Amino acid sequence: MNDEYVLYQKMIIQYMNYLPYVNDHSGLLVYLCNKYKCESAIPLFSEDSYKVFLAFEEIIASKSVVDIGNVLGVREQIFQIVWNRLEQYCNLIPDTHGVLRAIRKSLGSSYPRYLYSIADMVWSYSNVDSVDFNYYTKRAILSLILAKVMKKFRNDYSFKYSETKDFLRDQLESVVFIGILKKRLKSFLK
Repeated sequence: MNDEYVLYQKMIIQYMNYLPYVNDHSGLLVYLCNKYKCESAIPLFSEDSYKVFLAFEEIIASKSVVDIGNVLGVREQIFQIVWNRLEQYCNLIPDTHGVLRAIRKSLGSSYPRYLYSIADMVWSYSNVDSVDFNYYTKRAILSLILAKVMKKFRNDYSFKYSETKDFLRDQLESVVFIGILKKRLKSFLK
């Protein structure tokens, strides 16, 4: 990794840490870009904070890559990837709850698109390749699960976020159950 990229990552992480405490997000961004000598990033992020949040998600993704191999089933792979992302939030940002609330608030109607982008990243890091209709369906379903899990996570103060961890498992389990019902219905109709 080159030095410029490391500074860029630091700048994004610092931005996310300040996010819940400032009103002028664009001013904060310009200040941090100058501080970390990442002035080239200013035009990239000047449109809206959505791009900053996606850049942060890319940093989270790069730090939370897990060697899942082919041993785990799809559900367990997705669980591991999502859970490692949530752990990285906690490692990089002291006020994780505040930052997640600020992201939700500042994105407004773009929040579903943001969740879909995260779902796309999660599926791309899993070992599941699908280029059919399921490609979009899987991402849409995972986006809905992420919305529920992020809401739970923002309000979870249990030890090591055990309530969120159990909730995530339950949500992924319910999706698998829908697939089982669908298969049984198809075989029954034949």
